[in-house]
Amino acid sequence: MNRLFPTLSVVGYEQGEDLAAAVRHGFDPVGPLRIWLHGQ
Repeated sequence: MNRLFPTLSVVGYEQGEDLAAAVRHGFDPVGPLRIWLHGQ
């Protein structure tokens, strides 16, 4: 994916072993995912 879109970030929802596998492949977790909703 990095070869196709080298300037874009990747957002993932991995946790547990899936997150550990992503880290082993060079990804860096930067913090918890937060989703903000605006009520209407």
